[in-house]
Amino acid sequence: MTRRIIFSGFLMAGGRGLNFILLLVFAYYLPARDFGYFSLMVSVVTVGAVVAQFGGQNFFLKETPILKDEGDYDRIFKLVSIFFSLSLIMSFLYIVIFGAVDKKDLFEEISPVVIFFSIVCLCFLLILVSVVRCLVDVYVAQTIEMIVRPALALAVFLMLMIFFGGGLDAAVNAYVSSLIFCLLLALATFLFFVIKGRNNSDKSEIGTKPFLIVAAPIYFLAIARLLTGELSPLVISGYLPVEDVGVFRFFMQLSLIVAFPLAVLNYYMAPKLSLLASKKKNEEIWRMMRLASVYGGAVALSVFAVSAFFLAANYGSYIPSHFSSSYQVYLVVGLSQVINVFFGPVGLLLVMSGHAWGSFFAVIVAGVVNIVIIVACVPLFGLIAAALAMLISTILWNGIMYFLSIKMMGVRE
Repeated sequence: MTRRIIFSGFLMAGGRGLNFILLLVFAYYLPARDFGYFSLMVSVVTVGAVVAQFGGQNFFLKETPILKDEGDYDRIFKLVSIFFSLSLIMSFLYIVIFGAVDKKDLFEEISPVVIFFSIVCLCFLLILVSVVRCLVDVYVAQTIEMIVRPALALAVFLMLMIFFGGGLDAAVNAYVSSLIFCLLLALATFLFFVIKGRNNSDKSEIGTKPFLIVAAPIYFLAIARLLTGELSPLVISGYLPVEDVGVFRFFMQLSLIVAFPLAVLNYYMAPKLSLLASKKKNEEIWRMMRLASVYGGAVALSVFAVSAFFLAANYGSYIPSHFSSSYQVYLVVGLSQVINVFFGPVGLLLVMSGHAWGSFFAVIVAGVVNIVIIVACVPLFGLIAAALAMLISTILWNGIMYFLSIKMMGVRE
């Protein structure tokens, strides 16, 4: 177990590192305005993918291990098909609604067709990676999502910059190209293993009621999480220049390096928590949670200290100089991720144990607080208010979910 977590950690750290290098290259070579619009586009696509997938990413994390254990590959295939159909409809509705409320004229800078296509690709990719993660191996899923995608985007952007010049179009083309390639790779992996296993599966009909009972709370939870995540840059864009959107999202993405221990644990623990919860092994679950909190939190604190020192030492050289006035934003955002890791994967525990509504309640309360603080304080105090909103909401949602996980799982320390 320890060896697998360490290896998974190296993959995750490498992926987060590649993502940061990619973002750093974009920030360094793109004009501030172009980087702002690119960051806004990525936030729009990320929010759209979460809205459109109908909770599919976490739904398959919960259901695939159980269906695989039963040998029911036919149902996995049918469920993926249902989610793909829903995603296409939801993606179209989302892009229409966003176009009606867009305040920064994003569609004038980047074609709405490109944004719609990116949403669909990312939505399908996230669903397939979740299935591959449980159906095949966590390392295969991590390699596709964390290593191949940012590495390919970086290679394409550098090639376009060398031969055709940089700019917003080069960044967008690199982003979309990496999505398409990784989607095809994940789809091929999924089809190979599902087709291989379907001959041994028992035919079964999909029950509408159980499907909705499981999918609906997970979907609403995913929507609620947007209030404390990628929705923040979109809200900020209504009050601050687009350049500030790029700065804030840059620091948000950098803080994900701090949170990588939690991401590693989520990757490894999700299938195990689902199976343990289905077998009512609560003591084993809580032992895993304590270990995740202690070791993950220690690593996150160390990474935060190193990254803060790196930023302070490299403004104007590797880090664009116009980010220097916002250094304190990263200190607050990074600290929120350290706290998030120390609480452990409590949200994942609630979802995998069938208590997604508890997690939804916690996130929706924290999300509303986050948005209210941004709307009330960002026009007066700027980006630091958005960072403090993120810190407060992180403490709030983790505290609520920690309490609920103890109460609902019936386990005490």
